[in-house]
Order: sequence, then C-alpha cells, then structure tokens
Amino acid sequence: MVIKAAIARIQLIMTEKKYRYWRDLWEKIDLKTNPDLGYYYQTKIQAEQAQIQTLQKQVEITFTDLAEITDDDQERSYQLETSGLDF
Repeated sequence: MVIKAAIARIQLIMTEKKYRYWRDLWEKIDLKTNPDLGYYYQTKIQAEQAQIQTLQKQVEITFTDLAEITDDDQERSYQLETSGLDF
C-alpha cells in the first residue's frame, strides 16, 4: 500500500507539471483569434485536473490503513509460527 501511494505521488507530481504546462499555453494564446486551440487546451487542462483528483485519493494513506496492514502482518506471522512450518 505504501509503495502504491509513493508511485501515485510521483504520478501526481508529473500530472501537476502537465497541468501547469497546458494552463500556461492556454493563458498565452488569444482566444478570440484561435478559439479551437483554446478549446483543445481547456480539454487537456480538465483531463489533467480529473487525473490529479484521482491521484490525490490514491496518495492519501491514513493511520487506520497502516494499522490494518500491521494487524494483517502480525496475524500472518502468528499463523506461520503456529503452523509448524520452518522458514
């Protein structure tokens, strides 16, 4: 879970950079003379915003999430110890 959150964090950083790139391009154009390009940039900006929201949810790890992992690991360790298998 922690590794997945770390990967999502890296993806989040890259997506935020792409968002800023498209937003900067959108701010530099004249929308009156080139509305199609403005529309294209806006669709890219919106797609990046949606991706950012998704990744932010994946990055969030609560203490409860970590406690569940720890409890599961302890239970597995106990089961292995009591099973008589040598590892």
